[in-house]
Amino acid sequence: MQIMVARETAGSVEGLLLAAKGGHNGEHHNHRDVGSVVVAVDGVPLLVDAGQPTYTAKTFGPDRYDIRAMQSSWHNVPAPHGLEQGTGSEFTAHVLRHPTADQSLMELALGAAYGFEPGQWVRTSGLDRDRGHATIADRWELPPPTAGGTPDVDITYLTAGALRRGPDGTATVEPAGVPVSGTPGKPAGRGAVLRWEPASAVVLVDEWELEDPLLADIWGARLTRLRFRMPASTGADGAFTLTVEATS
Repeated sequence: MQIMVARETAGSVEGLLLAAKGGHNGEHHNHRDVGSVVVAVDGVPLLVDAGQPTYTAKTFGPDRYDIRAMQSSWHNVPAPHGLEQGTGSEFTAHVLRHPTADQSLMELALGAAYGFEPGQWVRTSGLDRDRGHATIADRWELPPPTAGGTPDVDITYLTAGALRRGPDGTATVEPAGVPVSGTPGKPAGRGAVLRWEPASAVVLVDEWELEDPLLADIWGARLTRLRFRMPASTGADGAFTLTVEATS
């Protein structure tokens, strides 16, 4: 399954939690989410996976991936040349570095999830307890765009709560009153500070109004997608890093 879960504070929801997954897109009940991450602060997810919408006939039919919650473009994954991930077990991640008892870090080659060579996209996700931050670092060296692709690279993060842009290269996500896990009735507290490099990346913001009652019961009225876009000339390489810290 290629799953890592790391907590800032052992045995407690206090502080940061980072979850990262590899896997492949031939799994049962699959969403196109190879390489996705989730980050929570004090038990409240702020960089999120939307999760399971209400089942309909479409969920299990040929149009399954027309459903937004199942598309890679609405998960916390890249979109090299603007591409969706493919469907099937061949669209997979390859583990380059495993987490250890001393280092909560997982490095994945994700290129095959998009039909490239595995090492043409590499994502490293880690939690640094000493510094109190989670880091998701992408680096790539892509072939020329194919038909239907674009010359650009997008990296997507789906957020829950109130998103506020700060100075260049920063934003905050404040929780929307979701109860702290394990503490019924206690309102959510701290949010997350997002910092990214290069700060010059174009930032696109999309609102997802949640009409599905199953998703709305979890997240409220909406989720917000951040897309970081970087021009990628033919055969170019590049890098992008997102760092997440809890607000004070």
